[in-house]
Amino acid sequence: MEFPQPVIPKCVSITIHSGNILHGNILTQNPRITPTEELKEAIAQTVQAWLCHVDQKTVEEATDVVCENKPCIEIYSDEDRTDLKLTVKLFLTSFDSKTFQNAVDSVFQHLNPGRIDRLLVAFPSPKDEEISLTHAMPVWKEVELLVNDERIISPGVCDFKSELFQQLFEAAEVKPKANQINLASCCVIPPELSEFANQNSILLLTHNDPAGNELLPSEQLQQVLSRNMHVWDGESWSLQWVARYTYMLEGRGIVRSKGFLLAAERPLRYGSRPS
Repeated sequence: MEFPQPVIPKCVSITIHSGNILHGNILTQNPRITPTEELKEAIAQTVQAWLCHVDQKTVEEATDVVCENKPCIEIYSDEDRTDLKLTVKLFLTSFDSKTFQNAVDSVFQHLNPGRIDRLLVAFPSPKDEEISLTHAMPVWKEVELLVNDERIISPGVCDFKSELFQQLFEAAEVKPKANQINLASCCVIPPELSEFANQNSILLLTHNDPAGNELLPSEQLQQVLSRNMHVWDGESWSLQWVARYTYMLEGRGIVRSKGFLLAAERPLRYGSRPS
């Protein structure tokens, strides 16, 4: 449903938190849903739920908005966390270390998890070139600080080719413990990567996600917001990052909770609510 007037006309920064999407019908309706479509549906349901309880007079003046599906948000106690393992896959749209810091801070603020058991960093695909160690190291330095502070237990990366992964492993003070590979792009794990992983106790995982900046192109985010608010509410947004998180019962492979956090920004265009 489109609103007759903009809901967030002055907003330049938005954080969206879906809460546990297993409570909704996103997965049950279509078990073969793509990662992008799953995220878009989670955003749509979150916006719809948020609009049911938010004070619209307050948000129409806000420059920073937190849009969350409160009934689906679950915060686990320290006792619960003894049996639950939290994995966060962070999809970045840039190599900016500050953006990475903001994303991790947001995860801790909204989930209050105490620790992230496994963090997987999905870097964006640079234009007309392959990702290099120069691209990745500023963010990895921040990962190392988080590991040293015991906020992250096991850090890893996504879609690093064998040579690049070995370069990162050798250059890093805190070694990556996992490399998540998209088998759609390489069919089988390269033998040299498999051998290096075996020699260094590296966990090799697989996935079917797009690259960090391709999971949700900004244009698709704009479309989702426009369709569920006013068309102007969806204009000009630039996605900063997406965090997909899962809580699993350790040793049993049962997903207890799954959700999304994301942040987007746009330039201020509306000085007052349009009539």
